[in-house]
Amino acid sequence: MEVKARMIYATALGEAVADVLQDYFSFIELNFTRQMEDGLDQIAAGKAGYKAVVSYQYNILQAELAAASNAGSTQAFVDMRADLIPCPVCSDGVFVRKKGGTGHFYSCSRYPDCSATAPEAKGKRGEPHSPDLDRLKTGNEPKAEVVLSEQNCPKCDKHKLALREGTRGPFWGCTGFKSRPACKAIVQDLDGIPDIENWVEKPKQPRRTSRGAGR
Repeated sequence: MEVKARMIYATALGEAVADVLQDYFSFIELNFTRQMEDGLDQIAAGKAGYKAVVSYQYNILQAELAAASNAGSTQAFVDMRADLIPCPVCSDGVFVRKKGGTGHFYSCSRYPDCSATAPEAKGKRGEPHSPDLDRLKTGNEPKAEVVLSEQNCPKCDKHKLALREGTRGPFWGCTGFKSRPACKAIVQDLDGIPDIENWVEKPKQPRRTSRGAGR
């Protein structure tokens, strides 16, 4: 870890170590901590002995250490270190593979000092992961100009529609989605303009009620 501006950030090497540990050791998982806490509660309640609880966890760790040694985990650390890619923007940090809402991507380990990012390159299954440097973003790109409709939203009739890009192509969304009450109307795109004439409001989904409600 490293501290920047009184905030703690994970280093690229630290994230690489965590990735390797997940493959060999159970203590990095939440379930291990849960079991350990349960054991300590049993000790506090006088229902279990200290040595029995600690010995059980110790034996698990010893077995996993032996398995990791036989599996060549040392080489895994070396390979992980070799896979670190120098940041193509600042050259001081390294590109770290992370998981986002739309899939994996790479970002500089010196963030927020360096905001360079790149999506993961689409390769064949089994090939090593790598960033798509042709789609590299430095973090200094100007924000795209917002395209607004001439007509108001067909639902609220108060706000304009904004052109947006989705996974299935462009669409228009109401700019009042943060207002109170919020308007989350979506209108299909028709050659660069919102297709308001064919817009139909989607029916609201019924709220799920808990079992036994109303009994």
